[in-house]
Amino acid sequence: MLIFGAYLHHFYKLNTGTMNSKIISMIAYITILGWLIAFFQSRETRTPLVKFHLEQALGVFIFSILWTIALQILFSIIPALGMFATLLSLVPLVFIIIGIINASNEELTPLPVIGAFIAEKIKL
Repeated sequence: MLIFGAYLHHFYKLNTGTMNSKIISMIAYITILGWLIAFFQSRETRTPLVKFHLEQALGVFIFSILWTIALQILFSIIPALGMFATLLSLVPLVFIIIGIINASNEELTPLPVIGAFIAEKIKL
């Protein structure tokens, strides 16, 4: 009985560690505050999964700011494109959703279009 209890305790520790990495990776994509929480929470035990998704999430937030500025400039020059503003402004949200899905599946897959660039330029 004692051996079985020790096995369960060891199994629980392994699963809890995996779950924490997965949850921290997912939290990184939820606003910049979530990224900061994930960054500081994983300081001591940063797994490759967490490190990868912290980098990807930071890249998405930087892209989101640049994308918003570019859309504002574009729509001020060509106001007729204003009807596409809503659709184009959802692009960063799509990247965030894809990132959360990748983190929940524990995949180290870069985001489409911008992920490879982010992986090359941002290193934590």
